[in-house]
Amino acid sequence: MIEKPSADTLAISLQTRAWALGLEAYAHRLEYARRPGKVRMSRAGEDPHAAVASYAPYQWPLLEIDDRRWPDAPIVLITATMHGDEIAGALTLYHRFEEIVQIASEARLALLCFPLVNPSGFENGERYGMDGAPPEGNNDYLRYRTFGGEWIWDLREDHSITEWRWSSDPTLPNPPALPAETRLMHERLKLIDWPRVVAAIDLHQDRITPGVGPGAYHYGYGDLGRYADIVSRIAKRVPILADRDFGVDLSQPTNTMRTDARGFIVRHDGTSSDLWHRLGVPHAIVAETSGATPLEDVIEVNMEWIRGLCRLATQRRP
Repeated sequence: MIEKPSADTLAISLQTRAWALGLEAYAHRLEYARRPGKVRMSRAGEDPHAAVASYAPYQWPLLEIDDRRWPDAPIVLITATMHGDEIAGALTLYHRFEEIVQIASEARLALLCFPLVNPSGFENGERYGMDGAPPEGNNDYLRYRTFGGEWIWDLREDHSITEWRWSSDPTLPNPPALPAETRLMHERLKLIDWPRVVAAIDLHQDRITPGVGPGAYHYGYGDLGRYADIVSRIAKRVPILADRDFGVDLSQPTNTMRTDARGFIVRHDGTSSDLWHRLGVPHAIVAETSGATPLEDVIEVNMEWIRGLCRLATQRRP
């Protein structure tokens, strides 16, 4: 049985263990004020606008772990549990942290890690945090300007744009109301020396697509053939969910995404991985596993991605 700790326990444990290994670790506190009403969406089939009357004010830790032992080393970035009910990413880091640090160190990479991007959602078992869900939710990082002058967040099939900006850019015509955890992530990510980042992965766990059995799929960019060995290793553990649709309502084709024969989706939808790609990260990946996949298998899938990306990042070096 895989243990799910509280958000505070997870942060304290990982912070202490990071310090013991010589890494820096900071617990940024997210404060939520009492206010009536919050929109949440947890799983397909439930009312996506279930209301909660109120909640007590509280602070939640958003942990940042930074390996500064080699200040000039290339960076591998890992983020996890952006959606609070997708607990497997945080649990991967919680239960396999020392191994992950060792993998990055052996590849001569500096680990930069945000193990729990949505701590209040994780604590409450809900997709979104205590701020609720603005229209684009927790994974809101980019806005694109079309040739017609419109600012949009999802390019779908049309990739022709004139420019892009962070969605927190105050010069946007209509800046979105980002939730607290997303605002903080924007602040922290803007401090990164992005030319040093050679690989970045966001660990997810699809809890919204109905009727999906155990398995894995992935988001990526560029030459996806580079990841054939990683996908092959994952396929030995769980099925690859290839050539099928994903989304909240599969009866609405405009809101669904379809995997290719290798289980990949390529989509410029303003998410964090899309941002990493725009910032020039060579390997920008989202690892997805279905909610029906046993946690033990999900953790192994995530570990295969981390190992594989560190290998590829090392091979890329001159």
